[in-house]
Amino acid sequence: MAAVSAEAWFFAASVPLAYLAGIRLVSHPRLRKVPPLIPALALLILLLVGLQIPHERFMAGGQVIDVWLAPATVALGLALYRQRQTLIRNLKAVLLASFAGTLTALVSTFLLVRLTGLDWPLTAALLTKSVTTPVALALAPGLGASAPLAVAMVIIAGNLGGAFGLQLLSLGRVKTPLARGLAMGTAAHALGTATVMQEGETAGALGSVALILAALFTALLLPPLMQIF
Repeated sequence: MAAVSAEAWFFAASVPLAYLAGIRLVSHPRLRKVPPLIPALALLILLLVGLQIPHERFMAGGQVIDVWLAPATVALGLALYRQRQTLIRNLKAVLLASFAGTLTALVSTFLLVRLTGLDWPLTAALLTKSVTTPVALALAPGLGASAPLAVAMVIIAGNLGGAFGLQLLSLGRVKTPLARGLAMGTAAHALGTATVMQEGETAGALGSVALILAALFTALLLPPLMQIF
């Protein structure tokens, strides 16, 4: 990695520090139902707005965080390896749940577009919201979507899923690690998987599988659905 400025280190450190602060804030009895991601994002927004920091400068810290992406990916793979017997035993349920979740996300997006009359570039970006950023960037040109807009939709979906997904699953009485992991991975890709990993290795491993399958099923289902809608 090339030499990194002190400012980039500061911005990189601000992300985990904001999340730790968010965890501390929601430990208050009146705030226990608030996801820590919400105050963390609020703190980062206050930092950027208060100090008038351009997005480009803040993202210089991304090159520091990028170094840890490979080890983090390996960690997810290790969890999946440890839970391979669970995956094998529930393979049919995993495939069906990921397929159904992806199909529901795509069909609901098409129906929403029909009701609201959104233009196609925004529609195309919305269709990529439940896959990872690299997959969204690969799909965007073929769909006629703006790459930055597609990435923005992915980030929004991940943040919303990470912030509220577990609470919504609890409200719906979805309790098993298998179901919670599959739901979070399918709907909120990597951030959803990272969030549900906090509940245990089984949920995290299934989330990892689900986000991969969601990307695959999205690529397979989009062409026929575009013909239908």
